[in-house]
Amino acid sequence: MITDKKLLRHTQKLIATLGSKPIIVVGLSGGPDSVFLLFLLKQLQDSGMCTLVAAHLNHGWRAEAAQDAAWCKALCVKLTIPFVDDHAHNYPIEKKYAGSAEAIGRKKRQLFYATIKQQYQATAIALGHHRDDQLETFFIRLARGTSLSGLHGMDPYDGMYLRPLLDTNKQDIVNWLTTHKIDYLNDATNAHDTYLRNRIRHHLVPALTQCDTRFSRSITNTMARLKDEDAFLDELTREVFNKIFEQERAAAHAPLSAFITQPLPIQRRLIIHWLIIEKVDFTPSEGLIEEIVRFLHHPHGGSHQISATHRLVKQKSRIRLENTVG
Repeated sequence: MITDKKLLRHTQKLIATLGSKPIIVVGLSGGPDSVFLLFLLKQLQDSGMCTLVAAHLNHGWRAEAAQDAAWCKALCVKLTIPFVDDHAHNYPIEKKYAGSAEAIGRKKRQLFYATIKQQYQATAIALGHHRDDQLETFFIRLARGTSLSGLHGMDPYDGMYLRPLLDTNKQDIVNWLTTHKIDYLNDATNAHDTYLRNRIRHHLVPALTQCDTRFSRSITNTMARLKDEDAFLDELTREVFNKIFEQERAAAHAPLSAFITQPLPIQRRLIIHWLIIEKVDFTPSEGLIEEIVRFLHHPHGGSHQISATHRLVKQKSRIRLENTVG
């Protein structure tokens, strides 16, 4: 039994926000993080807080992949938790999502979990991300370039994914499993430096910890402050949007001058907010946002296609979005 009162209270509070006895899909890879998460949520299921379904996706990357799926199934049988698994080749990715093996694998897992969530009418998908993952994600995004929103890291609950372990150290997870003689799977690829996350884990984090043992907690505190500031800017963006944009026939439009006189950071946030409320299917990349900013600042009018379904129009000193397929 998990006796960490702080972790239990935190997880109970998260589950309570989902409603009465929600169904939760648990992403189960068989690694220590997901196994610990399964035991944590199983304890809360036994107390009547929730109902669990475990889900495992076989990526087929390793020879042991089928054995891993069978191991996860056996664990769930032992714990009397419903188990469902599938193979990644059943979740093809469109060309626009092509990228690294990590990125493709992550997208396939998202599709798989969303499918199981819908199948079982679940409220959330629980993942075993912990504090070490949060730190590594911070540096991955910092290295690749991101916004302020990206730097404050993953949320404990974002409307889809539940992450109760974000303030729990990986070593504490392993120690608990070892103490209670609970087996888990070891993925040999975690020892390789092929992936950026592994290089950060094996080299950057130890070096920073050696420089200052307060490093981990300091970065976590910084991320919390960034999240507060991001929330403030989001609220400010909504206020500015409601002030300068007008609704007409369910479409928002605004004077171009009112938009381009806003500070540039607010302009970028206004664009993202605008695209979201207009239900534009887009990936919020830095390239797309800067492309739109350049178009809006260009002295000439006209239109600019920004997605498969929408274009941005500048006409008579006003800006509006048009659905090109509706």
